[in-house]
Amino acid sequence: MVKFRKRISIAPGVKINLSKSGVSSTFGVKGASVNVGKNGAFLNTGIPGTGIYDRQKIGDTPGTDKTESREIPLPGTVDMRIGETGRLVFFILFLGCAGFCIVSLFRGHFFWAAFQGFLALIMLTTPLIYNAKITA
Repeated sequence: MVKFRKRISIAPGVKINLSKSGVSSTFGVKGASVNVGKNGAFLNTGIPGTGIYDRQKIGDTPGTDKTESREIPLPGTVDMRIGETGRLVFFILFLGCAGFCIVSLFRGHFFWAAFQGFLALIMLTTPLIYNAKITA
């Protein structure tokens, strides 16, 4: 069976991962990154060059009941709220983008600084935009 995997670097600290099973994105640096894909969000930490690492799913807490009752949406509405996990992921991504923006500024890479600043702004405002019910 032939396997396929390709990682494309979009910007410093931002990568798109392609494989036969789907697409995911990774934000961060060696030793600390967040991977978001169809199986959820994962926090990857490790010590580069040693082979010591840890990978944890973000947001799953032991003992929580996934079948808890939820509010029934009205016809014509779409529930676009982002939960605690989503807000945590976007905040981590915001910190990463803001950090890369500052580093790029000090290194004189003004294009990358502007790009990372724009991404940081998106990461900061996305939970605010999507934490509302949108009527269709």
